[in-house]
Formats: sequence, C-alpha cells, structure tokens
Amino acid sequence: MAAQFKHGKGSAFLFNEHDFSQWFSEGTISQSCDVSETSGFGDSDKEYIGGMRDGTASFSGLSDFTTGQGNGPEEKIRGLLASTTPPKVSFGLGGSTIGNRVKMLQGHVTGHEIGVPAQEVVSASVEVQATDRVDSGVWLKGPLSSVTTTGASASVDSGFAAGTTRGGVAHLHITSETNLDSETVKVQHSSAAVSWADLITFTAATGVSVQRSTVAGTVKRYTREIRTALSGASVSVTHAVAFARR
Repeated sequence: MAAQFKHGKGSAFLFNEHDFSQWFSEGTISQSCDVSETSGFGDSDKEYIGGMRDGTASFSGLSDFTTGQGNGPEEKIRGLLASTTPPKVSFGLGGSTIGNRVKMLQGHVTGHEIGVPAQEVVSASVEVQATDRVDSGVWLKGPLSSVTTTGASASVDSGFAAGTTRGGVAHLHITSETNLDSETVKVQHSSAAVSWADLITFTAATGVSVQRSTVAGTVKRYTREIRTALSGASVSVTHAVAFARR
C-alpha cells in the first residue's frame, strides 16, 4: 500500500468542552514505557523487562487578548492547574473528518506559559501529563459541523474482520449549543455495518460539556456515532466524538 501523508493545518485540538484549534498551531504527543534491568551474573549484555506506560502532551500557539474574553485558552487552562479533575484531550492529527486519526488522553495540567517576544506575537503553551494511557483512535464525528436532529453519522471500518477484544474508550466534547434541552449520544458497533448494537451510552447532556467513557470486551469491526435524543426549540449542537480501541 502506498504511503499516505497529511498536512498539519487541518488538525483539531479539543480540550474539555472547548475547541482550542484556532489559537494553537503545534502539538506534540509523547508516549514512553519504563524498563527495569534484569541483568545478572554471567550476562554479557544488559537485559530488561517492560514496565509501566507513560504519556505527555504539549501544545503551543497564540494568546487571545479579546476584550471581555472569558472562554479563551488561558483562563480555562490556568483554572485547571492543581485541579483534581483531569481534563480530557482529543487531538485530531491533520484532520477532523470521520475516520481521521485522533490521539486521546486525560491528564493533569503541569505547565502553562505565556511568551512575550519584542518582535513577534504573544504566545501561549500548555503541558499535560497523562493519567491512564494515551489512546490512538478515530473521529466518529468531527468537531466542525453542528447537528439539529437525531440520527447517525457514517460508520468507520476498523479493518479487523473479527473485531477486537480489549475494549475501548470514547470522548464526547460538546463545544457549543443553542437552545439545547437534552442530547443523548451513543457509540454503536456492528459486524457488517447493517445491524447495530449500543457499545457506549453517554449521560444525557444539557449544555457544553465533556465526557469520557470506557468499555471492556469485544468491539465489533464497524463503529459509529448516533444521536438517539435531541430536544430544544430550534436546537443546534456542535459536538465531537472520538473512539479508540484498546
């Protein structure tokens, strides 16, 4: 199969219930694993066994000085320093369409910097230490489009004919809404994209919010996002769903 490349300009950065994509221009996800040495007498070469996984995320971009700005990145990030509730991050790698790759994590904000160069735009950055693993998933619904009715998004084919058996994790980011009373979003799976079963059901949402949910066991070949309930007068909701197999 020929290699496929993507430009980074289409990347999407969701941080809790916020879409920070317009402010940030670079992101790095790092994953590592501890190792412990098991070398002993008689060995000529060092030997190791694998230990515990670790992960971090760092993002950098521009500061926002809009008058009265209450929802810009700095206020939201600064408020999470020392928070006991880890923020949820979904980082779309080069795109935000259904099936595009996403790095997913929850973690603690360990650093937030503002840079003020004399001849450049004022910058901002954030560092996040993952708690639990960093997962590699896909968008089941991208963050750019709004919805006004119930219904399902297009399905994603994992390519695993028999499915997978180690469960998965899903993120729901509701980044904006108008007149929302309640919305119920699910992740469903199917062996042949014909008959669908619920895999993850998020708690009914009544406003901008974020949710993270995990599931154990078998995940069938195909997955999709579906909205089974959406109520409100002339309602409109912008949300994204990311899902990763484990």
